[in-house]
Amino acid sequence: MVNYKKILFFLLLGGGLWADPVSAQSALQQAQNHLHQKHPYLAQQPELGWVITDEIPNPRLGVVHLYLRQTYQGLEIKNANLNFTLQQGQVKQMSGAFVQKVSPRGLLKNPGLSEAQALMQAAQQLGLSGTVPAQRQTTPTKGTIFEGGQFSQDPIPVRLVYWALPDQSLRLAWEMHIHEHSGQNWWDVCVDAQTGQIIAKHNWVTKCQFDHAHAQDCQTQSDNRFKTSAPMGTNETAQYNVYPYPLESPNHGDRSLVTSPFNPLASPLGWHDTNGQTGAEHTITRGNNVYAYEDRNSDNQPGYSPNGGSGLNFDFPFDQEATPVDNQDAVITNLFYWNNFIHDVFHFYGFDEISGNFQVNNYGGLGAGNDEVRAEAQDGSGLNNANFGTPPDGNRPRMQMFLWNTAGGGFVLTVNAPTAIAGEYTATGASFGPLFLAGPISGAVVLAQPNLACEPFTNASSINGKIALVDRGECTFVQKVLNAQNAGAIAVIVVNNQAGPPINLGGTEPAITIPSIMVSQSDGQLLKDNIASLQVTLTDNRNYLDSSLDNGIIVHEYGHGISNRLTGGPANTSCLGNLEQMGEGWSDYFALVLTMKPGDVATMPGALALLP
Repeated sequence: MVNYKKILFFLLLGGGLWADPVSAQSALQQAQNHLHQKHPYLAQQPELGWVITDEIPNPRLGVVHLYLRQTYQGLEIKNANLNFTLQQGQVKQMSGAFVQKVSPRGLLKNPGLSEAQALMQAAQQLGLSGTVPAQRQTTPTKGTIFEGGQFSQDPIPVRLVYWALPDQSLRLAWEMHIHEHSGQNWWDVCVDAQTGQIIAKHNWVTKCQFDHAHAQDCQTQSDNRFKTSAPMGTNETAQYNVYPYPLESPNHGDRSLVTSPFNPLASPLGWHDTNGQTGAEHTITRGNNVYAYEDRNSDNQPGYSPNGGSGLNFDFPFDQEATPVDNQDAVITNLFYWNNFIHDVFHFYGFDEISGNFQVNNYGGLGAGNDEVRAEAQDGSGLNNANFGTPPDGNRPRMQMFLWNTAGGGFVLTVNAPTAIAGEYTATGASFGPLFLAGPISGAVVLAQPNLACEPFTNASSINGKIALVDRGECTFVQKVLNAQNAGAIAVIVVNNQAGPPINLGGTEPAITIPSIMVSQSDGQLLKDNIASLQVTLTDNRNYLDSSLDNGIIVHEYGHGISNRLTGGPANTSCLGNLEQMGEGWSDYFALVLTMKPGDVATMPGALALLP
């Protein structure tokens, strides 16, 4: 079992580790006194006030964190925030900024655009097509809530706020949150309530490329002592065959079977509980802290999750030469283990329920629940990348882990029949649709009618269950493949309409669930001439590595969730958007800390994302 108390961490503030925190009421009074002393202009403008967005006591450090947002005539100024840390009745630290003076001249009090009009303006400027979705409800805190419709996979809240410009003037704005269906962007947007122009936007999805090396500069042990409470009882016993802490990837050691690695204080009822009662609610890779599954269709909906049975035995085979689909049980188990492990470790370093951590059930009743991490392995929306989307507390974050294609290999079309043209032909792939993760696809080929495939097929019954052959031209590749999919095709071959080699099929469409390739014009004509008896196999010979086995990447991505929830408080995850923000560095540091091994010293070279 992991000794969580010996994992080194330098985030703890010095002194007062066991001191009782200043009371919340006293903390607020001290913050108010400090504000009026340092910023006397506030008392001169009664229209300026503030609200507490979060109030977080930390008994281990003996401090209280207060997060304030400025208001003008009762309406929040979205980007005017102050954070306080108080200890023993004294303000120890303050960061952020308030607006110093507001001139009412020219300041709008009523919007020129409705919520629906502003939403449409925002969608158009974000490049989203569709119509304004229906309204669901109106609440005092979130404003008007729209259905996600064609714009968002989540409901869209729209409310009035002020936005402070660099010259300290205020603009009345509609704030809204749009989670694009691709999952690649989760926008926190402010739209000018008069002109409809976007005046500020922040992407809650942090995207990482991992294309540079990082030097390790860490020490190896900790003598921290924690003040703990009695854990709940649990009879959960689970086994996971994974690359456990502190291994960074398959390049750094072998898998091993770990038994009940959960921490009884951070996860008192194990990793598969959600209802707060003894006994697991889930026998798959799902529980209070994370729900791990594959999302090869890139629809951001839970796909397959491995099942450990009533004994919670997640001991699955793994073969580095096998396809990603063949290894999915082992891969998703590793992703589940590490998300839970990180959750449990950071519970002791200030990322607990009241601080906005990720849990379905906040057992102590503090903070907002129902926000476990949705960890998506083999996500089909991209390659050679990973990302983490962090909404405010009470909303589920999403971790997307992609495959990495290594150098060498490529797409190949193999003609199996007729024998006169049998053999291999060069092909190129598409930027949309799924990869050939389950291996090659074989079948009979049927020429689409119409052959340009820009309209619904007239021979859909013949195409159903077969590979569609279509010509390039007149419409997008996405439209051609989508029409073929709607006709029941299992894959698509696009024939180039120009001499020379085939090109990659560009475009984006999450709804496409079948693979597609392109062949050259000359090879395509050969296929057409033999269409009556044409049988082919589509193969992707590229080698794929799975980022869900690179534990450094998993920690790095999870780290973005931690830093975004803690920097501005759980209710404000839009504080790390500028070029100087420290989120990437913090995530790298977290990953280095959790992949250190005994014997590592500061002078040893190291790097992150070594598996891809």
